[in-house]
Amino acid sequence: LDLETARIGSLIAAKRRMVALLDERLAALASALLFHPSTNRAVRLKFICGIPTSGNRDHSNFTYTAEGVPCLRGIDLSGAHIDLSTVLRISPEDGRRHANTVLHADDLVIVRSGATAGRSALVTEQLDGSNCVDLVVVRKSPELEPRYLEYVVRSRETQSAVLQESPGALQPHFNAVQAAEINVPMRPLGEQQRIVAKLDTWQARKELLVDKMNAQTDLLQGRCQALITAAVTGELSTPGATT
Repeated sequence: LDLETARIGSLIAAKRRMVALLDERLAALASALLFHPSTNRAVRLKFICGIPTSGNRDHSNFTYTAEGVPCLRGIDLSGAHIDLSTVLRISPEDGRRHANTVLHADDLVIVRSGATAGRSALVTEQLDGSNCVDLVVVRKSPELEPRYLEYVVRSRETQSAVLQESPGALQPHFNAVQAAEINVPMRPLGEQQRIVAKLDTWQARKELLVDKMNAQTDLLQGRCQALITAAVTGELSTPGATT
């Protein structure tokens, strides 16, 4: 039993390493496309999208209701997407009272602090008119393909540059002031869209492989648990054992 569970454990660890390598490969490909040396015009974000805002920071400013206006929080950003199943709602009056943080489709929201600081997602058409709390809000710009900006913000170059600006802090921060200073490699919209198409294709392939790896990991974990259960209940056949 020890030998078999150890073998399964090694296989699971290998699958997890492969997932990490896939993430690293996509990050490297994104860096090569977004920050290619031929791109010699980097413009600070605030000159393209305006000064980002950091939204409301106090949950007590809102009255949460069963119905009403969706109000996004950091916990609602799952990966690069917004998890609608966790989104809370506020009263329409609160939504109007905090008009400066009303979100529009293709705005980019970024987690401001905590373990997931720097995680971002685009506001969908479904969430147009929603509000937010404790998120950095970057307004859409006609000069930028929204998904292009999202890839720039999610890049390891941007993440490391911003999150490392507060050494000694108790938790990572990605505030509006830092977001305003992000250097965005500027290109014509057509080129931005071509880059997004390539990155989307690579992202889809990576996610497919990761899903397969995770499914295999689940099967291996199930196999390991079944072996342990069989051993405990006496159903595991042990060659050479006598009674």
